[in-house]
Amino acid sequence: MADASSSIPPIRRSPDFEGTRDGAAAHWNATAWVPLPQRGRPMETKLQVLYSTTGLYLLFHCEDDTLHATLQADFVDLWTEDVVKVFLWPDDAFPAYFEYELSPLDYELPIIVPNNDGNFWGWRPWHYEGPGTTWRANFYRIDYEGGAMATWEWQPTDASFHTTEAFGTIRFD
Repeated sequence: MADASSSIPPIRRSPDFEGTRDGAAAHWNATAWVPLPQRGRPMETKLQVLYSTTGLYLLFHCEDDTLHATLQADFVDLWTEDVVKVFLWPDDAFPAYFEYELSPLDYELPIIVPNNDGNFWGWRPWHYEGPGTTWRANFYRIDYEGGAMATWEWQPTDASFHTTEAFGTIRFD
């Protein structure tokens, strides 16, 4: 499969805005949809990405026949049901990355994933300085239908979503 990292144009800067589930904010008109290739069912999955001086904005569009989401709390095992996942690795010289999961019911699971040959490292994003304009990243969707899991991946991984070597590159303009 071709490297899809070139399929995300430079991420555009936007003024801060209030995000909504329906993506109605006019700011989304400034950026293109990026398709996520699927492994499994033929349901469209795509995302848009913007950033501002205070944060990163992501909008996912996920077609689905049947919603499988029952967990109703933040910080629980959301990956066991329908979910979208974002992996951000601002500095690949630093062996920790951020994983963010969001359920269709708007529950969140933010995770710091340290990986330095078994040594613990922490990352506090609100104090993180100088990550640069190019980050490693990946975007996923998991959907459960009839007891089977289907996945959509911006950059394909073989063994695990956490295969950092397979992450693509995003660039902020």
